[in-house]
Amino acid sequence: MKTFVIKTDYRIELFSLIAFLSKLEGKWIIDRSDNSYTKLLKDKFIKFADHQAVVEFPRMWDKGLCWDAIPFLAFHLKDDLLFINKDDISKRLIARYDGDFSDVIKYLTIVQNFALLTDYKKFYYSNMDDAFISEVNAKAKEYPIIEDLENYLRLKLNDSTVIMSNLFISSFGVTLGTENRKQIYCVMSGYSLKVALKHNGLDRSLLSIIWHEFLHSIVNPLSDKLLENPLEMSDNQVKWYCKLNESIIWAITFRLLFNEKIVNKKDEEWYFNNASNNGAPKAKEMNLLLIDYENDESIYNNFEDYYPILHQEFGRSPNE
Repeated sequence: MKTFVIKTDYRIELFSLIAFLSKLEGKWIIDRSDNSYTKLLKDKFIKFADHQAVVEFPRMWDKGLCWDAIPFLAFHLKDDLLFINKDDISKRLIARYDGDFSDVIKYLTIVQNFALLTDYKKFYYSNMDDAFISEVNAKAKEYPIIEDLENYLRLKLNDSTVIMSNLFISSFGVTLGTENRKQIYCVMSGYSLKVALKHNGLDRSLLSIIWHEFLHSIVNPLSDKLLENPLEMSDNQVKWYCKLNESIIWAITFRLLFNEKIVNKKDEEWYFNNASNNGAPKAKEMNLLLIDYENDESIYNNFEDYYPILHQEFGRSPNE
């Protein structure tokens, strides 16, 4: 069974701390609840809330350094926040920022100063040991997570890494690399897992997040091919693109959970209502089609062969 070790990441935790200290409101992105970890952060770092990196974070967010663009940027960087390869910055990352990307590079210099001034690296490496991460790793080892996904898709995943974030409420899927070699990441919300644990749903939440975020590396590129230039989508096309991908991914995740006997047919109503409320309006229809995919292995070699059926069910993109 393929295994992986779930860890936190210095770069992700640094950016999430800046977001935590900032005045970014109304985005439901950062855990600011009262708990032992957030209390520790406040005690240690609240005095740096007026630092320029913190003050400017909401503006950077509004210009496109938001949601999954934050880990996307972080994975381009070394721990010293310098680019691993400044000549190989993803065009997709550059396109996410609404303005001159040199602004992002200037902002990184400010973040570097924040990290040095706060001595954040020492804090991070002094607080890495965490009983909850150990519990999550132990739970992940109980399931053939990668094999389940690869067997269902009849495809091999690229090199994969799972990272847990202490502060982000959302989870993210990020793909880096070229056509020949890719690295895929699942940045998993520790907040979501802790909520799930309280409600006896850790298994379902853990598997769902990892499968969901890794599936973006498979589904998104197929949807990209439907567009003349996926880096220059209109607002309506972006909405359509996201709903298409989410509908497919939520449906596949349900099939995987169903095959692992973590959910059953009685769970369909709440699951697909939840999917619809989270930007996956046709997950239920995709689920029914995927049952046909599972039963027709002789016709469809892999998920890529079956994808056009799902696209046809969802409908054409705006302006197509």
